[in-house]
Amino acid sequence: MRDGQILYTPFVDAVGDVTLFTVNPDGTHARQAYPYAMECPHWSPDGRQVASCGTPGGDGTTILDIDTGHTRLLPFLAPGLFSPCFVWSPDGSRLACEGATDEGTQNGIYTVRVRDWGDVRKVTSIPGGDDHPGGFSPDGRRLEFVRFTDPDTGPGALYVVNTNGSGLRKITPDWLNVRSEGDWSPRGNEIVFSARTQDDLRQQLWMVRSDGSDLRTITVAADPPCGGLSADQASVGCTGPTWSPTGDRIAFRRNSATGIELVTSCPDGSHVAHVADEGSDAGDADWGVHPLAR
Repeated sequence: MRDGQILYTPFVDAVGDVTLFTVNPDGTHARQAYPYAMECPHWSPDGRQVASCGTPGGDGTTILDIDTGHTRLLPFLAPGLFSPCFVWSPDGSRLACEGATDEGTQNGIYTVRVRDWGDVRKVTSIPGGDDHPGGFSPDGRRLEFVRFTDPDTGPGALYVVNTNGSGLRKITPDWLNVRSEGDWSPRGNEIVFSARTQDDLRQQLWMVRSDGSDLRTITVAADPPCGGLSADQASVGCTGPTWSPTGDRIAFRRNSATGIELVTSCPDGSHVAHVADEGSDAGDADWGVHPLAR
């Protein structure tokens, strides 16, 4: 296992939306890797492909070969079911998908076989709500996700569920408003995520075990620290953390009134390093094993 390139999604004026970039963890060799809008990108376990939400033509999922530029543009899982699929299982055989319908009755998480876009399985159900898949456990048997019971106004909470739909468990307390899907440590039992404790505060980074124990804040060693009042122009929010493949570091965004910065740190928040400036708007990031650009 090695730590390869990071995917990130800054806003590009020529595209009119966020789109895909790759960069080495030390900030070198940043490049635009896709000419169209692309959201929620995730590396395949082998580092060869990227799965993301949506397609240029409005379908459900794009799978991009990062070296050749070849794409598979894949439909929603069923008519009327909004279902982008973007979170890879550890063996690369399946993708987890966010599922939603206009009436809300079929909302939940689904998984699908990548090879032939078959064997669709429903994992969770949240009528009228929204479940966003975050990451599989290292053994592929469980999935962590953020649930919004009311997608418009309600707080988010982290859950863990077996991939067959059994064993659903909420692992964050009611007083914590989870705002990212979370990411499961590749070599352990810890999930990193971002959340706020009050509506008027910026997000901070958090860590929790998959059974809900050992919940703690990650104190990011940067000035100003994560958190603070959203109305304070000098405050910074830390969002969207993702693990490196080795589990030695995490990547996340530092959001401020002056722009968005992609950074990395040790899992305890120490040794913060700048990777890239993302401008005034940005989407998700993901860290994979694709060889570093030289």
